[in-house]
Amino acid sequence: MDLIRILDSDLHRLGVISKVIDAARTEVINDENTLDLTVIMDSKMNTLLNEDSILEFKGQYFDVKVFKKLLNSDGSYTIVVESEHVSYRLNEAQYNVEFFTEYGTPPYIIGQILAGTPFSLGTCDFSNVVTYSAQEAMSRRQVLMEFAQYIDAELLFDGWTISCLQHLGSTEPKLVVKDRDVTVLSKVVNKRELVGGLPKVSYACTPVHTPLDNFELGDNIQLRQVELGISESLRCVKIIYNPYDDMATTFEFSDHIGDLSNSIYDIQTDAVSKDAKYNGIRIGPEYGFEAVRNDKRARAYFRSDAMVFQSGDGNLVSPTWKDRLYYEYDSELDETTLVFDGKFTVDVLEALSAVITPNLYAEKGYISELTVDQLETSNKVQKYLNGDTSDVNFIRIVGQVVQFITAKVGSAFKGTKSFSGQWDMQSDLEIDTYYTSITIDDEGVPSYSNGGESSALAAFQAGRIYRPSNPTSYYKLTGVVSGRYVKYDYYIISEGGDPYEQATNRNGQLLYWKDEDHQITVTEETEFPCYIYTYAETVKMENSFTYDSTLEEYIPRINIGAGGGGNTNGSGSIYKGDKGLYVDYYNSQDGDLRQMLMNDDGVKFTPSLNLYGAKGNIAELTVDRYEGSNKVQKYLDSDTSDINYVRIKDQYISFITASYNSGEQQLANRDEEPLYWTDDTRTDVTVKSVNCYGEDNEPVMIYTYDELIKMEFQFIFDDEIETFVPVLVLGSGTGVDSNAQAHIYKREDGLHIVYYHSENGTPRRMSLLDTGIEFDPPVVGNSDIMSTTLGVSITSSGEFVTDEWSHGFDSAQDLIQFLVTPKFYDNAQIKLRDIRVEETSATTCRIRGYAELI
Repeated sequence: MDLIRILDSDLHRLGVISKVIDAARTEVINDENTLDLTVIMDSKMNTLLNEDSILEFKGQYFDVKVFKKLLNSDGSYTIVVESEHVSYRLNEAQYNVEFFTEYGTPPYIIGQILAGTPFSLGTCDFSNVVTYSAQEAMSRRQVLMEFAQYIDAELLFDGWTISCLQHLGSTEPKLVVKDRDVTVLSKVVNKRELVGGLPKVSYACTPVHTPLDNFELGDNIQLRQVELGISESLRCVKIIYNPYDDMATTFEFSDHIGDLSNSIYDIQTDAVSKDAKYNGIRIGPEYGFEAVRNDKRARAYFRSDAMVFQSGDGNLVSPTWKDRLYYEYDSELDETTLVFDGKFTVDVLEALSAVITPNLYAEKGYISELTVDQLETSNKVQKYLNGDTSDVNFIRIVGQVVQFITAKVGSAFKGTKSFSGQWDMQSDLEIDTYYTSITIDDEGVPSYSNGGESSALAAFQAGRIYRPSNPTSYYKLTGVVSGRYVKYDYYIISEGGDPYEQATNRNGQLLYWKDEDHQITVTEETEFPCYIYTYAETVKMENSFTYDSTLEEYIPRINIGAGGGGNTNGSGSIYKGDKGLYVDYYNSQDGDLRQMLMNDDGVKFTPSLNLYGAKGNIAELTVDRYEGSNKVQKYLDSDTSDINYVRIKDQYISFITASYNSGEQQLANRDEEPLYWTDDTRTDVTVKSVNCYGEDNEPVMIYTYDELIKMEFQFIFDDEIETFVPVLVLGSGTGVDSNAQAHIYKREDGLHIVYYHSENGTPRRMSLLDTGIEFDPPVVGNSDIMSTTLGVSITSSGEFVTDEWSHGFDSAQDLIQFLVTPKFYDNAQIKLRDIRVEETSATTCRIRGYAELI
């Protein structure tokens, strides 16, 4: 029989565990891998086994995660241990990843998953190139398990080595006969999980004979019921057994292995032939989305402030990159330039509503430098020629505004009716903001509100598209402006075919195809109008500049999300304002602002953030109060043991022990608002008792405690100097004033150490001053002053005489004053009388006299 061994942190063997009450070794394919046991505690186990122990069984290592010592009714003790395979160390926070994206063979990708951990890859049965991406924060073990599910692999854990196999156990079916080989404890039919369109079926079985030599995890099983003539093809997906009792074993046979694929990002990847060049893909905080060719000869990356294409020198370890195509921003000229290091060749360059300076309509051309003041990357013209009414996703760049747009054809509206006219803008052009609400009546006459006339004028000049409140119509105003008049076209979509319109340039001039080849557009009228579908545009993200009235300058801003129904609900933005970096989000239901502000002072949240975390790594945190207790987690764990923690507020630091007093209560924030869990994961809290779906949120509960402050740094008002002085308070005292406490504090005159009598609070003070050391009340002597320093022997009658000794006093009078001060002798306080000093020299003497008890 293999015994469980106890190891230290360096994997040195300390002893074996033999006195076991119960034990359970559990293995599940791509899932649980644990070892639990209950041990009789004797002096050896009490010394060797603890919460930091590592257990070894059959060459596998297990970390102790739960360690309990229990007192039994007969007065004996037992130890309960729950442990996890060392591969669970991949769940430790130090190995967590914010995201993970890799392209390559499974051995390469698993190597990247395990990089920086104590684990390595063993055997891998997979070789096809794949792309795997996990775009959320998770532990390395989660990433490993999900990647295994992604490639349909099964993991074998052997110490510090992890193998990736196509099939665990035997692929040749092992015959198992019900009631001959196994006893079926239960059968579960789960219609929520289908296998081949049929419900998942699983059996819990115990062996009739000794099992461990017959079955292994992953074995193919042919389960037969002879009396019913039934035979089922299953897998051994789970084994639980007692290492000290082979017959205490349970198998789970199932036709389905657990599925982790709901959080896997599956990206279709074409096969790459051997020795071909391929691109590795990753997403990171420095370069954003990055694609690097495996020979390090080319790289491209895209992030919020840059788009760069580069060539490399081929150095596989430390390549050098040279920019070939990138955006360049000149802050002095406030201009953005597209820089291209090479030859630019095009067959046709199309422009719908943009002007290339000078106007360029070329069949073919070589352009070494291209400067435009507006750019749109849509292919609306080509989609019309192809009869393609699918969405158009494109970028529009005007000045320093970059918009990421999705345009949808108004295919629900059929037919077109057009109005044209001239709108008198009046003469009031004082308002220069860019927001306005424009409506058009049934006769096609536009009007404005809110923004004013100049706002509407600016909107026309930008060629903006508007949708009125009436959902059955769509229109576009074109900005042909002359003085105070605007000429416009207005379209109403009713019954008929797909909505379309003739394309125009930025000045509202209609565009025509030069000829029937549909290759070149011109403004001169031909018999071939250039049509596009009529689109409704949604700006899903925008990079722009907004005016900050406090800074009195324009600041960069990123708007994320289209919002909802003409408002900001559900949208977010990131910008650098007058007080720091802001991250804003507007609630999708009620539009309430959630804001995070980061600046030199720290991080501020609106509404204020209540942080209750079990574990976390915080590089820099600025708060106005702090408490290091884990009361929330202890309640979730049903742990009523004492809590030792620190509380910091203003300039007060308290070291506290809190003891459970049998009650419980709902946790509240600093404003006494009750807190609730946001969902059943119990990770985030809110002050709202009801969620956005109208469901009640679960209260955040904690046990109630009696708190005892054992030490505290605080400030106390000193009546003598009439100011607050810093004080270190030691001990919790008796609960009455400062009784039984010690205080240490610094005044201008020196350092003071005070102890307060435990019964009456009388202070005993020692002061370290420039002039020396003072005691209040005065020090009355030393237990050795007579017997050691003076060499005294006192007779029963109290008579004594000292040896000759060095007294160190300036005069006999000083010496006598010292001698008449009460002394200690043999732990008794005495007073000397009838003192006679026999002066041998100026510095040495002998004294005679009598001693009396005080």
